[in-house]
Amino acid sequence: MTQNDLMQIRGVVEDVLEEKLEQKLEEKLEQKLEEKLDRKLKPIKTQLKSMDKKINKLQSGQNIILKYVDDQDTRIEKRVSRIENHLHLPSLRAL
Repeated sequence: MTQNDLMQIRGVVEDVLEEKLEQKLEEKLEQKLEEKLDRKLKPIKTQLKSMDKKINKLQSGQNIILKYVDDQDTRIEKRVSRIENHLHLPSLRAL
């Protein structure tokens, strides 16, 4: 083998090694990035879960209030209707 052949072989080996090294570095960087993102996002995810629970409680309370108000409205409507009939007044709905 000549010196030129050895230099070509060395170049090929260096290219292969460089390619493998770059691939390993990329994998390691991706892994580190994922770990860092997970660490940063974990408190946010926890906070979101807490907020979801609070929102659900608020919606539940809101539904209870709406049902109560609707029931009261219906009850008052019936009462007004009975009073109108008793006093022979025109219905408010007709106005």
